Amino acid sequence: MKKKVIATIMASAMCVSSLAGCGGNQGTPASTTAANSAATTAANTATTAAATTEAPTEATVQQTWPDGQVIKWLIRDQQVTDDYTRYSELKTIEMIEEELHVDIQFEALNDDDVVLAKLTGGQLPDIISWKWNDFYSEKGGIPGMYADGISIDLTEMINTKMPNLQAIFEKYPNVRKDMTNDNGQYLFFMRINPMQTQQELMAKTSTGLVIRQDWLDNVGMEVPLNMAEWYDVLTAFKTMDPNGNGELDEIPFDASSGGLMLFEAAFAMDAAQYIDQDTKKVDYGARTQKYKAYLEEMNKWYSEGLIGNLYTEDGKQVKSSDPGGSDESIIADLVGSWKGLANNNTKWTPKLIEKNPAAAITPVTWPAASNGVAYSERSDAATTVASETTLVTTDCQCLDAVAAVIDWMYSERGSELMTWGVEGETFEVAADGTKSLIKDPETGVQKKVILPNGKEVDYYKMYGNQSSYMPSFGNTDVDLATRDEWYVNASAVWAEADFSLRYPKAITLSAEQAEKVSAASNAGLFDYIAEMKWKFITGQEPLSNFDTYVANLERMGVSDIVAVYQQAYDNYMAK
Repeated sequence: MKKKVIATIMASAMCVSSLAGCGGNQGTPASTTAANSAATTAANTATTAAATTEAPTEATVQQTWPDGQVIKWLIRDQQVTDDYTRYSELKTIEMIEEELHVDIQFEALNDDDVVLAKLTGGQLPDIISWKWNDFYSEKGGIPGMYADGISIDLTEMINTKMPNLQAIFEKYPNVRKDMTNDNGQYLFFMRINPMQTQQELMAKTSTGLVIRQDWLDNVGMEVPLNMAEWYDVLTAFKTMDPNGNGELDEIPFDASSGGLMLFEAAFAMDAAQYIDQDTKKVDYGARTQKYKAYLEEMNKWYSEGLIGNLYTEDGKQVKSSDPGGSDESIIADLVGSWKGLANNNTKWTPKLIEKNPAAAITPVTWPAASNGVAYSERSDAATTVASETTLVTTDCQCLDAVAAVIDWMYSERGSELMTWGVEGETFEVAADGTKSLIKDPETGVQKKVILPNGKEVDYYKMYGNQSSYMPSFGNTDVDLATRDEWYVNASAVWAEADFSLRYPKAITLSAEQAEKVSAASNAGLFDYIAEMKWKFITGQEPLSNFDTYVANLERMGVSDIVAVYQQAYDNYMAK
């Protein structure tokens, strides 16, 4: 077939767009703490930063496929119904089809078992987008897919047919490192965020510690900055009636949703694999003396009644200070601090304000370890790699067309369409270069659209921001643009941290390495760690037996697991 020049795509290092303006907090009392003031400053700095874009170069795409080339794409859609998926009418996909002369046919599913059956049941689609390292983890995740002959090595495709993605790699070598395996192969595509700016860290930080500012004011104390100060504050909450109802019914810290895990980093470790900052080596926190110190502190909190609504990791309730659980306890003005979530401001605050108009919730920085460093317990903000990844299958017979489509998505224009939509229709640009989503003049909120299945979505998501399953570059600015003022401030507080404890999420174990970890899991190692954690905290098992517990971990192969993670880490750092 004769080749045709069908499109001119701008191949450039992608623009890191600035944070768009955010909506108000709907009357929620603002925190007056120094931490929140710092957060506001950080957020405002991100908001007013001008976008920077390197001059692009033109890259012409040569069509080597017939007009109307069908590309079959299996993709996860968590809102799919029997007769509708939004992927069927994404406007950006329509543009791609028109410009590249292809016909992208989506099959949208939300069932792991159905997908697994498709992988072994005959002809595969050309592209599959799924959460492979979760879904296929027992078989080695993405490397396992490749080893099992389901997906292909993308290295030649990327190096010879994808100039936009190459431009990203040239500007952000850390992204190239995170997307290659130990052999230098590319096996997947993803939505890329370089994670080099405070804005990017903020956008990927959605949880952290929160505390009742009005309770702090009532007991005459400041936001706690380390574990000693946390203990003093929680003790005051327990003994000084900060909710003012005349009863000592307060729950100083609500430990549901894994809340106690947020304090692990204050002991310079993670209970799982982490990078020890004293040795710069991989260790498994649950076997260390640092972990014992953490357990001792949590046991003290528990025994003194500073913890309520404690659950084990398998969902079984150990202790509840209120029969209604944590949500009801927070709304009832009984909880002083807890694990804050992305929807904190809308989930609890309005009802809490009805109960107590003076209530004010403030985000709290990560408590500093003994060396003075505030380590983050969160890992998502420490990596460029997304859990949602796209693979090209071994049955794909239209590699050139697939390369053109995905590289189009990675272009500056394509990425903007995939995330923000169209200027003047879904977003507008201020004089300083910042973007903001266009609001409906009647409702004052972002424009909405009602889908055929009855679901309501933001209008800009009809272009491509359906989920994180399709490749593109940069979506942190639009993510932040959808958050309210409280959430932006909280993200800024939680992102001001040291992430060096975090084991790089970009590391993908080989099939052989994953098999060793899976064997340890099947042998009960991780279940034993989880069981003993809660027994130590609640006193069912005395901490005097910690050495016996560690000896059991060694017999169950924890050192072998550390060796696996160390080898994978060494290979990653050598790339």
